[in-house]
Amino acid sequence: MNLRISLVCQLLSVACLWLSSAEAEAIKKIGVIVALSGPVAPTGESIRNAIDLADRKFDAQGTVEFIFEDDQFQAKQAVTAAEKLINQDKVDALIS
Repeated sequence: MNLRISLVCQLLSVACLWLSSAEAEAIKKIGVIVALSGPVAPTGESIRNAIDLADRKFDAQGTVEFIFEDDQFQAKQAVTAAEKLINQDKVDALIS
């Protein structure tokens, strides 16, 4: 699990740096679909905490906004969450 969280942090660090340098004025929205409830909720919470930590550390200008959706560890709910993030929240990128 620590390796997974470390990998998430590294990927998000690169994403934050890339997005923040691309357009300084525009806020980029990144949708994150993760199990925040259900049998793997502790892992999902760890992933959310890792993303929040990377965001605070590497995006001091506030140019990246992460929007979290709970998939409840169910494929059907993940599809619903993805549709919401894309169609309603208009995210620029999606992490699942």
